[in-house]
Amino acid sequence: MVYKYLLLLTALVAACTAITVPVQSQTSKAMVKNFITVQPEILQKSRHARDVHPERLDVKITQDSGTFTLRLTLNSKLIAPQFASIYFAEDGKEIKITDQPNCFYHGEVLEHPEWQVAMDSCQGLRGSFGDWSNKTQRYNIEPLNQNDTSLEQPHALYQADDSEDEGECGTTHEHDIVSPNPLNLSEEELDRARRQTSSGTRIIELTMISDRSQYSYYRNNMDNTVSRALALANAADRIYRNINIRIVVVYSIVWTTGDRSQFSTSPDATLQNFRTHTISIRSQYPSDAFMLITGNDFSGNTVGIAYLNTMCGSASVGVVQDRHVSADATGSTLAHEIGHLLSMNHDTSACSCNDPSRRCVMAAVSSIPPPQSWSSCSSTQLNTFLSSRGSCLYNEPTHTVATPTCGNGIREGDEVCDCGSQEECDDPCCDARTCRMAAGAQCTKGECCTSTCQFKSSNTICRGSTGQCDIAEKCTGQSADCPADVFLQDGSTCNNGQAYCYSGQCKTYNAQCQTHFRTNKGVDECFTSYNTEGNYFGNCGSDGSNFLRCASSDAMCGQLFCQEGDFQNTVNSVYILQVGVYVPSSRSVKQCVAFTTPPNSDVISPGLVEDGVKCGSSKMCYEQRCRSISSLGIPQCPTGSNGRVCSGNGVCNTRGQCSCNNGYSGQICSSSSVAVNECLNSNGGCAHTCVDTSTSYRCECRRGYQLATNGRSCNDINECSGNHGCAHRCTNTQGSYSCTCNSGYRLGSDGRSCTLIPTTAPTTRPTTAPTTRPTTAPTTRPTAAPTCGGRLTATRGSFQTPGWPNNYPQRDFQCEWTVDVAAPGYAIEFRIDTSAYGINGRSPCSTDYIQFFNGISNGARSLHKLCRFDNPGAITTTSNEARVVFAGSQNNRRPVSRLGVRVTYTLIDIDECATGTHDCQQQCRNTVGSYTCSCGSGYTLDSNGRTCTSSIQNNPSDSTCGGRLTGSSGSFETPGYPNGYPQSDFQCEWTIDATSSSSRIFFSIDSSQYGINGRSPCQKDNLEFFDGMGPNANSLAKVCGLLNFYDRGLPTVLTSSSSARVVFTSTDAYRTASRIGIRVNYWVI
Repeated sequence: MVYKYLLLLTALVAACTAITVPVQSQTSKAMVKNFITVQPEILQKSRHARDVHPERLDVKITQDSGTFTLRLTLNSKLIAPQFASIYFAEDGKEIKITDQPNCFYHGEVLEHPEWQVAMDSCQGLRGSFGDWSNKTQRYNIEPLNQNDTSLEQPHALYQADDSEDEGECGTTHEHDIVSPNPLNLSEEELDRARRQTSSGTRIIELTMISDRSQYSYYRNNMDNTVSRALALANAADRIYRNINIRIVVVYSIVWTTGDRSQFSTSPDATLQNFRTHTISIRSQYPSDAFMLITGNDFSGNTVGIAYLNTMCGSASVGVVQDRHVSADATGSTLAHEIGHLLSMNHDTSACSCNDPSRRCVMAAVSSIPPPQSWSSCSSTQLNTFLSSRGSCLYNEPTHTVATPTCGNGIREGDEVCDCGSQEECDDPCCDARTCRMAAGAQCTKGECCTSTCQFKSSNTICRGSTGQCDIAEKCTGQSADCPADVFLQDGSTCNNGQAYCYSGQCKTYNAQCQTHFRTNKGVDECFTSYNTEGNYFGNCGSDGSNFLRCASSDAMCGQLFCQEGDFQNTVNSVYILQVGVYVPSSRSVKQCVAFTTPPNSDVISPGLVEDGVKCGSSKMCYEQRCRSISSLGIPQCPTGSNGRVCSGNGVCNTRGQCSCNNGYSGQICSSSSVAVNECLNSNGGCAHTCVDTSTSYRCECRRGYQLATNGRSCNDINECSGNHGCAHRCTNTQGSYSCTCNSGYRLGSDGRSCTLIPTTAPTTRPTTAPTTRPTTAPTTRPTAAPTCGGRLTATRGSFQTPGWPNNYPQRDFQCEWTVDVAAPGYAIEFRIDTSAYGINGRSPCSTDYIQFFNGISNGARSLHKLCRFDNPGAITTTSNEARVVFAGSQNNRRPVSRLGVRVTYTLIDIDECATGTHDCQQQCRNTVGSYTCSCGSGYTLDSNGRTCTSSIQNNPSDSTCGGRLTGSSGSFETPGYPNGYPQSDFQCEWTIDATSSSSRIFFSIDSSQYGINGRSPCQKDNLEFFDGMGPNANSLAKVCGLLNFYDRGLPTVLTSSSSARVVFTSTDAYRTASRIGIRVNYWVI
C-alpha cells in the first residue's frame, strides 16, 4: 500500500539567478538586499589533517555586532565508500567519477552553544548557522568570488530569512500507485537489506539525481551540481541524526544531456514518471531511496512530493524542487519528503511539538526558519515502521570517502578500529597508535565480541527472535559481528497454523484490525458481500479514478472489515464506514466497520488487507489478490538426502537458505559435529517432555499447556478464554480449569452445568393480557440476607458485609448475593446505608470493594464498583434480577476503613415507554405497573391493542409505491426502478411491522443502481427512514444524490424498535442528478 504527499509553498521566490550585486550567488534565486562583507579567519585545523578539508576546523567570523567562532566537524558518514558521481556523454555513454572530496560539515557556535551549523568548504565557506528556532538569529554565508576556493577570502554574511519564504504542505488526488513490496528481491538487494550496524543507528542509502534544469542552473558545471546535491543531503542529515538516523549518499547522478524521465508541471505525473525510471535502474544503483532534485517549477505551490511508507521498496522515490535558497531550507524539504517514505504522515493538532516555533519537520505548513524537531506523531509512526520494515536501514558503510586518519576517532579505509588519540582512547581492544587490534585481541566491537576482546563462542545468541516469524541469530565463533538478520521463509505457518509469515511478521486480519480499531476481524460475509461491489462500501483498491471490484475469489483481500471499535486514525481524509450483513445461518445481522479513501485520492487506502494475510489453504493476499503461495516466486531451500527441507535439522529463511539447529551446519544442515541425544542434556531445554528423533529432537507439552514460540517453554492454556463449557463461572488453573455456579445454584454431576436450588417464590406471575401488568408491585415481608452471600427473593430487603458495622475480617474472602424477584416489569433499586460505611481501598478498587451487576449471569454488565466511602446514590437495574459481590482482602497498606457496608433494596416500576421495552407500534403511554398503546393521526389502533393501520393514500396509484410489508425479509423499490421514477410531485410510504417486540429491522441499499435527484441536505427528492411507524418517529437517515450514504458514513440502517416507516418523496424539480430511483433490501431479525 502506497501513499504520496506533496510539499507546497504559498509564495514562490522570485525567479532571479543571483543575489543582488555584488554577491554573485550560485545558491539563491532570491534577492538579498542586506548583507555585510566578512573575511573568515581559520583558527585551527585538526592536527591529523592530510587534506584541504580537515576533519576538524575552527573558523572565526567577525562583524560589528560581535564574533562568531564556528567549530566544524567533517560529516564523514555523508558520502558512501562506493560513492560515484555519474553523468552522460552526448552519445549516451555513462561516465563515472569516484574521487569525490568530502567537504561537508556539521558543527556548533562556541559563543552560542545552542546554535547549530551546516556548512561546506568545497569553494569557500557556504552554509547556515544560528538558532533554527529564531529567524532573526540564523545566518547564511557564501563567498563573494565563486572562483576562489580559499576559506579566508571575503564572504557575504546575511540573515537567512532575507531570501526565503514560508510554505504549506498539501496533496493532490490523481495518481496510479502500485505495491511497494515485491517478493522477488535479488540476492544483492537481500544483502544490502540485511547487513547490520552494531550501534543501532539506521542508515538511509540515498541516490540523488539532478535533472537537466538543475545542471543548467549551475552553468553546466558538474562539480557545482553534485556539490549542491550533497549540501542538501548534509542539511537533511543534520535533522535526522537527532533521531539516530543517518543519510549516506551512494550515488549522485546528473542528467547532463537531457532528462531521463519526463518532467511535467503536474507533480503527480512527474513522480510517477520518475518512479518508472528508477525501477529500470534500481539494480544498477542499489539504494534505499531515490530523490530527484529539479530546478523546474511545478504548477501551483508544490515544491516536493513523495510516496508514504515505501522506504526500501520499488516506490521509495520522491521529487524535491530546488528553489535555490539556502541549503538548509531546501534540505528541510528533502528531510520532509524522506519522512514520508519512512511512514511519517503530516502533523495534526493532536501532535505535540517541542520546537519553540511549534512547527516540526512533518508539519503540513512549512516555516522559516526550517523546522528541526520531530513531533510525537512522527516518533510513533517512525517506530511503527522501524519495528516492522526497518531492517533494510541497518546498513553501515565500512569506510567513508575521506583520507584515513588514525587517531581522529573515525574508522576509515583499512583501519580495524579508531578510538581517537592515545590520550582519548578508552578501548582496551584497540591500539590507538596503529588503529589495529591490541595484542592478543581477536576483536574490538560487535555483538559477538566480549569485553575481553575475544570472539564469543559459537551458538551464542546475539540477536534474539522478535516473534513467531523471526529467527534468532547466533555468533559463529569466528567473527565479532552478528550474522545477518533473517526471518522465517515467507509462507511459513504461524499462529498455530492459522496464518502465514510474511516479511518477518505473522500476518493476520486480527492484527490489522487491532491496529486500526482495537478489535478483531469482522465476519467473512462483510468481505464477500461488499468487496465485489467496487465502491466506497467495498473494493480491491482503485485505478486512480474509480474503485476496482474484487473478483469473488479475491474478496477476502480487498477492503478490511473489522468488528466495531474505536477508530485509530493514522491517515488524514478517510471515510469511516459501518456496514452490516444478514447471516441466514444464524438469523442475525453482523455489523462491520471499515475505512477508505476516495478513489482519486493520492493516498492508497490503509484500510485494504495487507500483503501476506492468509486468504485460503496455501494462499495469501498479495496486491489485493488471493494468490497461491507457490505462485509468488518465494525462494526455496534445498532438501537433504532424506528428502526433508534443510535435512530436517533447520528452518528455511527469507533468503532461501537454511538456518541450522544447534549441532548442525552446512548448506543443508547435514553436517553434525557430534551425534548426541539432546534430551539427555538438561532435557534438551524442554520445559516438559523432550522427544529424541533420528536427526534432532522436539519439545512437547503436557495436556493443558501449549508450546511457546521459542519451541521449548510451555505456556498454560487459559481454557476460560475459549469454549470451556462452564454454565456460569470458569476458573483457570495451571494445566486445567474448574467450573463453579452462582449463589442459589448447584453444580451438576458433569462438573459444568448448574441447576437452580428449589425455593418457594413469595409471589406468582400475573396472568394478564400482553399489554397489562399489576398496577402495584407484589409485596413480601422484608428479609435480611445471610451474613456472607445468598439468594434474595423478597420484593424488598437488605444485606450487609460480615461483621458490619464492627469491621469485616482482614483476610481474602468474597461474598455474593443474587436478587431474583418474581416480578417481571419491575427493576431493583439499591442504596448504601451511609450511617456506618467504609471499605478499605482506593480507586480503581482492585482489592476490597462491593460491585453491583445488572443481572445474575456471569457475563452481566457491571453497574458500579465501590470502595472507600463512594456513594453514587440510587443504583438501578433494568430488570428484576441482580448480582452483588463483596470482596475483602488481607491488604493493610494505607488502610482507610473496614466498617463494611449495609445495602437496602426495593422494587421500582419500569417505564416501558422510555426504555423501549413496550410492544406499541407507534405511541406508548406509561402507567403505574403497565402501559397503553395509541396511534398517530391517519392511523387506527388494531384489535390487538398495539399495532396501527395506515390510512395514507399513496400517489401515484402504483402497486410499487408504498404499502405494508409483513414478511421476515424482502425488498421494495421506487416506481419505475431502474428506468427512472416520474418527474412529478408524489410520495410513497412503506411500513414494516415485526411480529415480536424484541425484533429489529435491518435495511441495506442496493448500490449497484442508485440515484435520487437532489443533493445534501436532500430538501427535494429523498428517501427517509424512520425508527417507528408514528408521525413523531425519529429519522434514522435521509438520502439523495449518488453518494449521500458514503458522505455520512451510513451504508446501512438498523432500527432500534420493532417497526419502521420509509417514505420516498418526489418533486417536479428540474433534473439535476439521477432519477434511477432506489431498491432497498430489508430483514426482520
